[in-house]
Amino acid sequence: MESTPCPKVVAVGNNNLSTNDAVRQKQLSIIDCAEHKGAKKDELESVVEKLACAEKTDFEDCLSEDEGECVSLRTNIELISFTEHKINSLPEGVRNIDEHDEDDAQCCVEYVNDMFNYLFERQVAFHKLLETCPASTDWMPKKREILIDWVIDVCVKFKLLSETFFTFVHLMDTAIRHESMRNIDNSKIQLFGCTCLWIAAKVEQRYSPECRDFVYISDRGFTKEKMIAMEIRVLNATLFNLNFPTSLTFLRRFSKAAQSDATIHTLSKYICECSCQSASITTQFLPSEIAAGAVYLARVTHQKEWDETLTYYTRCLAEKACVVAQHLYDHITSESNYKACKRKYGCAKLLNVSKITLIRP
Repeated sequence: MESTPCPKVVAVGNNNLSTNDAVRQKQLSIIDCAEHKGAKKDELESVVEKLACAEKTDFEDCLSEDEGECVSLRTNIELISFTEHKINSLPEGVRNIDEHDEDDAQCCVEYVNDMFNYLFERQVAFHKLLETCPASTDWMPKKREILIDWVIDVCVKFKLLSETFFTFVHLMDTAIRHESMRNIDNSKIQLFGCTCLWIAAKVEQRYSPECRDFVYISDRGFTKEKMIAMEIRVLNATLFNLNFPTSLTFLRRFSKAAQSDATIHTLSKYICECSCQSASITTQFLPSEIAAGAVYLARVTHQKEWDETLTYYTRCLAEKACVVAQHLYDHITSESNYKACKRKYGCAKLLNVSKITLIRP
């Protein structure tokens, strides 16, 4: 595929343009170059300085010999985000958690805040469905808890990613609220759970388990044809909305803000996974609030305080995080016969975090 020629920064020679018009055209010309190659930090800073210079001086004073060359930047959004990041400083007492990752392309420092702004907004739209369309009384909460407990063991058996499990939970909660799925038979609950997990694995895993693997793990409680038919029902019920923010999505960002070590992060992850079995917690709180509550509970257990940096990045005050943490504590410490999550996190690989005695906030 042929590459588009790089736009040039063109000097304005029209005497009819006012100084402000010329400056504006200068700025737009520079930004137009942002759809091409990646730039180093010093190149980005150079553009920021040129834009600032253009606001204070005449247009001709800002020109240099190399301005005819294309300023190589990644995207328009990246340039604008970087400029705003430079101009708009963080609130007092808030630490920039991305300052050491500017050279790591995978961290997406230039637009990570824009990404999480979108995720914070998107979670609200999905959560409204859980609040306004309750599942049938036959399904919640006992059958849901039993199914999730069994699926945790299946995830361990198949060595599935944590993202797959969290996606499964949200997919299941969304699908079961559709009119066509609300009165699902008891004999099809396992089929329904395996199908949701299969779809989640297709979304999150590099190599998803095959249909026959789920038929085998369920002791042949259903056939391949029935599973494919159920897959069609689930996808139609969810309108193919398979990508949504979960508490794990936010937890990784919040753990970075909290500077959590491996033990605290894994403990927070364990708390989030345990919360998935509670229908009341998942419907009462947003995924970001559950993640913030998990970090709060883990920090209280390790005698660490909530600070301004965590408030800024979690968008959750200490009082709110404390309330969520109390609900999480009560759920985890309650007597239950379903302990798959406790078994999973009770191994040395996951630092035996389920054996840590939690402290109630």
